[in-house]
Amino acid sequence: PDSPVYAQVVPGLLHLLHRGLDSARVKLRIREWRHQRSLAGLLHESDEDTFARHTYLAALSRLLARSFLGTMARISNPRQLREVLVGDFFSERGLDNLAEDDFFTWPVAPELAQDGLKVLAPLAEAVRGLGPADLGQSPLVALCKDLGNPSPATSHPKPGPGQSVLHAESQAGGSLFNTVKSMAEGLLEQGLDEFDTLLLVLDRVAATDPDPLAVTLSRTNFLFALGNMVAGPHPPVSLPVYLSRNRMLEEDETIPEGSLHDARTYLIGAPGLEFSLPGRVADDLQLLEWLASRLPNYLNGAAMRRISQGNDDATEAVLIAFHNYLLAPKPRTPVPEPLTPEEAAVMEQTTAKLVRLYLEEEDLFWLFLLKNVAASRCLSQRKFDLTILG
Repeated sequence: PDSPVYAQVVPGLLHLLHRGLDSARVKLRIREWRHQRSLAGLLHESDEDTFARHTYLAALSRLLARSFLGTMARISNPRQLREVLVGDFFSERGLDNLAEDDFFTWPVAPELAQDGLKVLAPLAEAVRGLGPADLGQSPLVALCKDLGNPSPATSHPKPGPGQSVLHAESQAGGSLFNTVKSMAEGLLEQGLDEFDTLLLVLDRVAATDPDPLAVTLSRTNFLFALGNMVAGPHPPVSLPVYLSRNRMLEEDETIPEGSLHDARTYLIGAPGLEFSLPGRVADDLQLLEWLASRLPNYLNGAAMRRISQGNDDATEAVLIAFHNYLLAPKPRTPVPEPLTPEEAAVMEQTTAKLVRLYLEEEDLFWLFLLKNVAASRCLSQRKFDLTILG
């Protein structure tokens, strides 16, 4: 907070935020950020100043992740900035969910993007010269104090390389960083190669937090802890860090008696929008991530089709294409087995709602929320050898 770049960028973000409060994208994000933080018991910090500050820290986190991956080129246009903030830059490098179109991507909304680039340019320039060697000791741990919750003062048990660990309320991810780094080093010392070590760590370590900023910082710290295993070529991966709806996942996120066959139903967001997922999708993180990563193509397709076909015909065409995809075998993917017709019907109902919302708002935010709530609920049902608070 004492740095010149902070003093320049945060007031600029706050001014941009006030200008953008008439934007549907901006209003949606600040409303849902306030709602999410109220669920986490953080209502006293749900003001616009805090939202601007958290947007700064989220942008800093993603720009540092870009530097960690060895990209030193200057960000010179809104498209490049958007690719970093919403995650396209990282997904092209095999990191499917390091960044998503979440609460903090509002500065690159089309109506604000030019000015958003100007506001964030000093921050992007300040971190541009950093490389992987500068980021190996988790610099984001120092940002714990900016989350609204202090870091737990107690020491945590050191998990063995064969144990599974859930970090609940991960905060900035300092303990998570240590767990991932320690487990990876232990597996490599046992003689595993980097490929198998990467997959095992991603399977055995996960984290959740009800604070949106904590999720962003924890994902970046997870990346830093993986080190060379992801700094160079590697298979596509998703970082198992998700936004939870309640502290310590104490409350059931589902409606037990849903009317749909073998489905989990979730109430998402302040309006209480209802979405359902097939039980097999909701219970399998890999399958959930895979299908969620495919859906933006269909939502974008509906937006393109409606120009010539209208909303109803565009939606129907997209749902038919998605139906065929769900029922087809996928032998060269992480999820080779097709869905059953009953499972596909549940997915199509939810996809129809997402398409409608996308055509109204041209926004992937609801897909982001649904995936995170479902994923955190899935983790809450899994057995872990250790659960660590912080």
